[in-house]
Amino acid sequence: GIIVKQTLKVKPVTILASAINPVDLAIVTSSETRVVNTEEPFEYTLSIKNQSAYDATQVSVTDTLPAAVDFISINNALDGKATYDAASRSITWAMTELRAHANSTLRFSVKAVQHGTIANTARITSIEKESNPVNNVSTDYKDFAGMTIANVFTPNGDGRNDTFSIPDLSQYPQNELMIVNRWGTSVYQAKNYQNTWTGDMLDEGTYFYNLKVVNKKGVQEEYKGYVMLLRKSI
Repeated sequence: GIIVKQTLKVKPVTILASAINPVDLAIVTSSETRVVNTEEPFEYTLSIKNQSAYDATQVSVTDTLPAAVDFISINNALDGKATYDAASRSITWAMTELRAHANSTLRFSVKAVQHGTIANTARITSIEKESNPVNNVSTDYKDFAGMTIANVFTPNGDGRNDTFSIPDLSQYPQNELMIVNRWGTSVYQAKNYQNTWTGDMLDEGTYFYNLKVVNKKGVQEEYKGYVMLLRKSI
């Protein structure tokens, strides 16, 4: 008989380290702990860490800013490169690798354009398989005080605190103010209020204000409270 020998060529199979070495990337989004008013700049910090024993490659951090804040600047990226895209309102922080057990931070400045609680969420990914996806996303919640409105003024002509003055009102030129007495009777009304009400011809006592403003996003905000009118300085 005839024996035929065949030689089979076997192609080598390349197994990427990313397929067999899962990583554990963690991110924490945080903001300054101090009290911040609207239109006042403050910083967010994105802190990342590779909690695994393997290097992570093609690492990408994305933070799409909430509509209630405006971007100001990227202040510091310890590693890689961070950019801001105005069209998508997104910060992208990219680095070729984050070594095993290594960490890094990114700081950037924004300002709130409306008061209330604002949630900001950032995410981290890499080319490797992720062993713990839960900590790939982090959200920071921060309260913004809006305008600070004093609850007393002393219109006695001494040049101090003589008008019902709202310090941050210049940021809201489109506004409307109404003052009523304890019986609900209107005693003062003004559109585009200019901090000029002195309480002329009114008795000392407690009055109640309703202030409506339009913020820079075109959203109406409403503030209600009381103010004491005293003729003597305190």
